[in-house]
Amino acid sequence: NMLQFLEKEREGGATKLKFNVEKVKLKDDIWLTNMIGEFECDHIRCFKGKLSSNIGSRSVNVDLAANDNQEKWSIKCTNAGALLRGLDMYNSMRAGNLTLDMVTSRKEVKPGYIIPIHKGTFVFDRFVLHNAKMLTRLVSLISLPGLLDLITGKSDIAFQKMSGNFSFRNGVLSVEDSYASGPY
Repeated sequence: NMLQFLEKEREGGATKLKFNVEKVKLKDDIWLTNMIGEFECDHIRCFKGKLSSNIGSRSVNVDLAANDNQEKWSIKCTNAGALLRGLDMYNSMRAGNLTLDMVTSRKEVKPGYIIPIHKGTFVFDRFVLHNAKMLTRLVSLISLPGLLDLITGKSDIAFQKMSGNFSFRNGVLSVEDSYASGPY
């Protein structure tokens, strides 16, 4: 019953939305718990807000701010692998920290269409690609640690950091100036 946790107020043309949800089930039995959110919206978009939740013993935080016709979203998660699996975005990452900043513009999009991401940056820290057989084979050809992993049958690759810039428009994800570092 949404009325038990949803509070909606209207002040000066803005709608204030506050909620507290105990559990949200994502894919693969991954749970967001103790989700607390607060957003301010007008008739077109939300222009200010924050959301915090736990994902296992780790955290997920989302902040939203707006300037003119653009929204700036900032997402921080201390269990990036679980979040990506739970959202059915990527299944091979384990653990890791995620920082994702992106600028969107809802004004440019028609109702029912995906909002374009004009520019974004991503940083993943201390994560593992699990069961990445093809990547492990490729890396094993050019590094001694990779060759040892190939011989022992290990198919996980640990990374210290991966970062880059991206955009998403008209159904096309563009990744630019990305960099990854690890033992390979």
